[in-house]
Amino acid sequence: MDVAGELKRLIDDVLSDDPKVALIALRKLTDDELPWIEHKVVSLARCADWNWAMIGRLLQRERSSVRMRFNNTRIAMRPVARSLPRVLTSSAHSL
Repeated sequence: MDVAGELKRLIDDVLSDDPKVALIALRKLTDDELPWIEHKVVSLARCADWNWAMIGRLLQRERSSVRMRFNNTRIAMRPVARSLPRVLTSSAHSL
């Protein structure tokens, strides 16, 4: 599945009426996808010669904190998919 398709699926799952599905998807977005996306867009801006002040302003953060956090950021590679712990992948009825 492509990146956009996977992100759309995760967002749909976060909005699910099933709490288990929603929580698992939220964890995946929070732990894996959002940090990767954040580094990717900052890398994109830096490659386009945007300064730290502009990036910080658009992220609503201090320029210095953005620079400290992302100064060593290279082109962000998509994280390798991790398998979910067995307890999270078992059926909802077993909870």
